[in-house]
Amino acid sequence: MHARAQLMPALDALHPIAAHAADFSGEGAGAGLDLGIRTGFGDDRVRFGHVKVFLDGSLLGATAAVTEDYCGHEHNTGYLLDEPEVYRERALGAYRAGWALALHAIGDAAIDLALDLIAEAQERYGVREIPCRIEHFGIARPDQLVRAGALGIAVTPQAGFIGPIGDQMADQVGPERSAWLYRGRSVIDAGIVLAGSSDLPVADNNLRRGMQSAVDRRTDSGATLTASEAITPLEALQTHTEWAARATGQLAAKGTLERGKLADLTVFSGSPLTAPSIAELDIVATVVGGELSYDSRG
Repeated sequence: MHARAQLMPALDALHPIAAHAADFSGEGAGAGLDLGIRTGFGDDRVRFGHVKVFLDGSLLGATAAVTEDYCGHEHNTGYLLDEPEVYRERALGAYRAGWALALHAIGDAAIDLALDLIAEAQERYGVREIPCRIEHFGIARPDQLVRAGALGIAVTPQAGFIGPIGDQMADQVGPERSAWLYRGRSVIDAGIVLAGSSDLPVADNNLRRGMQSAVDRRTDSGATLTASEAITPLEALQTHTEWAARATGQLAAKGTLERGKLADLTVFSGSPLTAPSIAELDIVATVVGGELSYDSRG
């Protein structure tokens, strides 16, 4: 299952396929690609990973599906991009055909639907080695943390958003919900796999800046977005190494430096565990397969 890169097809790219009676008990068509292509198909360079399922829109655009109005937008709770029953049929069909689910859900109403879909998929077709994910998990209520932990899923809140748009996000949801935004500490404590993500190309891919934001939770105005959600430098590093590998089903080959795993690594100018600012560390070199692929020293 290991690979240097994973491809994430959108759910819309899949099409109905005849279910194999032995696998699916004659339940009808699943959803997938031809030739048995599903999560895990490929080689050690490129493989298919999760299938991406877009449930709602964006927070700053006030289109993410929430259960309470956005501040200053009376009667606006965003929206789902399709009907829940349509998602249920198509997402469960994809899971049944061998695809792990990665559900884009920013608002808490969309997260409710994502959790419902994952719970039903796992109940009907079993829990897989590769965890289902919720991409963003942007406005997550306390009860949703408990449920996500019980389901054994992974989530990818973008800590890198906190600096450039943290103040605007807080303004959109107001003080009563700002503690729910792009969580860190409470996700880990709930037993959920917290995986790092830049959200490129929507945001820049400076993962060091995102790691620093996960630690200090500081917005560009100097405010702190929920200090209690801060994580340690070691945990911030794990979000992009060990825990990211777990969230993509690749921990057996990636995520930690151990004999027998892929010799892929990045050399920083200092330790992200002790540096005054992780964001200011330089990349000295990168190694792929035990060989230098970039060396700033020439």
